[in-house]
Amino acid sequence: MEAIILDGLGWIGAALILAAYGLVSFKRLAPDSMAYQGLNIAASILLLINTMYYGAY
Repeated sequence: MEAIILDGLGWIGAALILAAYGLVSFKRLAPDSMAYQGLNIAASILLLINTMYYGAY
């Protein structure tokens, strides 16, 4: 059960990075906006949690 939750967190993190990239590419967000930075920070934290769990570093 724990692995499924942590896999989900990793997938959500990846989706957030792609969403941030897409929003900047389509000029929905400015690259220096707090929203863009927040999306990237949240995504990075989720991916870090997933990476630490699996020891994939």
